Amino acid sequence: MALYKCYFFNEGGHIVNLAEIACASDPEARQVSIVMLNKRPKFHGVAVWQGERKVFAEFIPPVGTAIGWPRAIEAA
Repeated sequence: MALYKCYFFNEGGHIVNLAEIACASDPEARQVSIVMLNKRPKFHGVAVWQGERKVFAEFIPPVGTAIGWPRAIEAA
């Protein structure tokens, strides 16, 4: 099992929560992080990292937000 960090974002694109998960693979970490995000409607995104490696990122823009939200996070 590998350790992954899930960073959760608010509607402004700022990290507001962190959760560590242990998963057997990147696809499992992705699936677990999406389930966690769906159970936390106040958060609008999650980025999953294993050490310094970005594994996955999912962002749900707030209603009425322009396409490309949040540009700063996507570029990171």
